[in-house]
Amino acid sequence: MHHPNSTSLAIVSYRRQHELSQDIQLKKQKISHLSHEITRIKTKNATKELEVWKLEDEVVQLRKLYASVKANIEKLHEYEEDSLRTLDNHYELGCKEIDADLNRKLLSLKERVTREVESRIQEAKAKSAETREALVEDISRLSAELSALKTELELKLKVLQDQSKKQEQSLRQASDVELARLRDSKSQIDATIVSKRAQLKDAQELHEKLESSSNKQLQQKLESLASAYSEKEAGVLEIQRKVQQVKDRLKAAESVVSTQKNLVEKYRQETSWMQQRLPLLEIQRRELHNKLQELKGNIRVFCRVKPAEAASCASFDIPSTEEFNSNGKQVLTISSSTPSSSFSGKDIRSSQYSFEFDKIFDQRCSNSEVFSEIDQLVQSSLDGLNVCVFAYGQTGSGKTWTMSHPEDGMISLSLKRIFCHISDLKEQGWEYSIAGQFVEIYNEQIIDLLSSKTNCKHEIKHDDIKLQTEILNCSTIKLNDENNAIELLTLANANRSTGFTMANSRSSRSHSIFIIKISGLNQKTGQQTEGTLNLVDLAGSERLNVSQARGERLKETQAINKSLSCLADVIYSLSQRQNGLKNALMVHVPYRNSKLTFLLKHSLGGNSKTLMFVNISPLEEHLNETINSLRFAAKVNNTKISS
Repeated sequence: MHHPNSTSLAIVSYRRQHELSQDIQLKKQKISHLSHEITRIKTKNATKELEVWKLEDEVVQLRKLYASVKANIEKLHEYEEDSLRTLDNHYELGCKEIDADLNRKLLSLKERVTREVESRIQEAKAKSAETREALVEDISRLSAELSALKTELELKLKVLQDQSKKQEQSLRQASDVELARLRDSKSQIDATIVSKRAQLKDAQELHEKLESSSNKQLQQKLESLASAYSEKEAGVLEIQRKVQQVKDRLKAAESVVSTQKNLVEKYRQETSWMQQRLPLLEIQRRELHNKLQELKGNIRVFCRVKPAEAASCASFDIPSTEEFNSNGKQVLTISSSTPSSSFSGKDIRSSQYSFEFDKIFDQRCSNSEVFSEIDQLVQSSLDGLNVCVFAYGQTGSGKTWTMSHPEDGMISLSLKRIFCHISDLKEQGWEYSIAGQFVEIYNEQIIDLLSSKTNCKHEIKHDDIKLQTEILNCSTIKLNDENNAIELLTLANANRSTGFTMANSRSSRSHSIFIIKISGLNQKTGQQTEGTLNLVDLAGSERLNVSQARGERLKETQAINKSLSCLADVIYSLSQRQNGLKNALMVHVPYRNSKLTFLLKHSLGGNSKTLMFVNISPLEEHLNETINSLRFAAKVNNTKISS
């Protein structure tokens, strides 16, 4: 048996985790704010430093410009002297090169002419030696020819000499032209030198003027810059002082941040440790939750009194919210000035009646307050158990308002809570599949309220091993979210059978059952669950002499009363089984006596959780039906079923 401190420890651990998460979030926000402030100050400081650097760069550039101008003037003087020396050297060298070139060409020409003459002489001598004998014989002829040859040779020699003179003259003319060109070039260079000297003089005069003006402007600029620099330096000192203050604060903040980081790391480790323990804690929570529900009773009965004008109401003594008797029950006391008939139809002499219930809701309680009491049963269905919540009572007592109100009925609020729990459990690795069926039992026939087909036969099939129930040929709709489920709920309610009776002009003539099948799988632990939540809005109970039903309405009323009677029989039989008698297992539970009890078989017995709302009217005229409903509910409340 688990000690109650385990539950308290789990709750404290959860609260501590939630508080730690909030502290971590606040610290993160504070750290983010400090980081932004530090970044802003650093940016401002960098901007000021950049302005100072720009001014310093401007002063350096001006100084460099002044030095560059001065250096350029000095270089111009040097270039002038170098240019003059270079031009003189170039002229002298040019003249020498031209003379040398002419001498080389003349000498070469003389040598070539001499070689040619000597070559011809040698050739002639050779020919003369070779043909001496022939020449001797032809001396006379050859003498004449020799004479002619000498004459020709002299003529040729003269021609060659003339050609040599002409070439020498041509070369001298070319040399004279080149010398004239060089003289012209020298004249141009001299003119250029004169021009450059004039330009240099102008440049010197301009430099003197510019130097005088520039010095004044530079002096003024330097004075202005010095003043600005002093101001900037003072500003920089102030900024440095502020930066130092910020650094001090930053250092303190870093110390705080370091401490906070250590705390965050500690909290993170604790959170990690808690998250590792969550699956085990979730299992323990489910076990403790189930035991708590068993201690409260696997079958519980709540009574809800419908609001009405006090003038027409009977005397009801309703306990306060915190008022319970020694048995942990709340007691409802009704006083009547007129006799009323019992459930069996016999007269009752006593005018005061007391009934015990697990919880009693007065006329002022809202649907949300009522739902706060059944929220734990919705959790049980998520944990894999079968749960049945149904509203019982006379016609017009507010059952449909309690169960099927579109905004805050038990069905609507249960759907909202299911999807809310599913979202929370995702963090622990749980994934759920939700499917819904909505049927009504009308005249002992099952009707699918989510289908337009009217001729389908629906049979009930039980799996006694898995404790699951299936309705064959019945529409099963996957519920993806709360809005999807509410839309289906609205559609089904619009198709529900209602009719007019003397007891209520808009009486529910059928039992409506909204079946929510919840399948869960934990991806981390492999744990699987299958639970079913049955939300039942029973048809209005009424006696035939009150409803004055006729024809089809009479048949409806008889079917309704029969199924409600069968429900009472099933609950009574379950209580007999639980009395511990030797033949307890031999007690027959008549589930098959009605479609209602047969459909709810696995949600009424065993380890299932059942909650019944008995809705009653406080009006004096409805007192007899109210007492009958309370007696039936009290009978159910006295049934204790355990797993």
